[in-house]
Amino acid sequence: MNHYLRLLVDELLLLADGVQMQTKYHGIVTVKAAPTMVACDLPAARKVIGMTSHNSINECNQCTHLFKSIPGHPNQRNFAAAPRDGTLVIRDAGSHRVNAEIWKNTPTASSRTELDQKNGVRYSELLRLSYFDPIEFVVFDIYHNTFMGTAERMMRVI
Repeated sequence: MNHYLRLLVDELLLLADGVQMQTKYHGIVTVKAAPTMVACDLPAARKVIGMTSHNSINECNQCTHLFKSIPGHPNQRNFAAAPRDGTLVIRDAGSHRVNAEIWKNTPTASSRTELDQKNGVRYSELLRLSYFDPIEFVVFDIYHNTFMGTAERMMRVI
């Protein structure tokens, strides 16, 4: 995903500063643009904003709650040591950016996997946009959450 996003972000960085354009009626005007939301299905949104996949134990892009893994699932891991004291910690863009940079600069795949499990954060090219908030700019996926029952299944897991 980042290969595609890199090209888009390069253009958005130019547009954030403004680009001069000739118009038919107003002469030369400065055009600026900045995305303010990510609207796509849950798997795509997770990739775009730099989170682990929708089936990781770090399922929520709004909080740091860790979900239990499904017993007998091929990807089952032992998360008995994960804190589950009932405290809800809301994610923020600052810590997301810090964790994403740490993940990006981690040299080995095994170390990145450990960070995936710990933080649920990966690097996204959209983080090059200083105004982009990977937590607040995600629109909830109504189709999958409502019509396909994703939200209901997630509530049963909690």
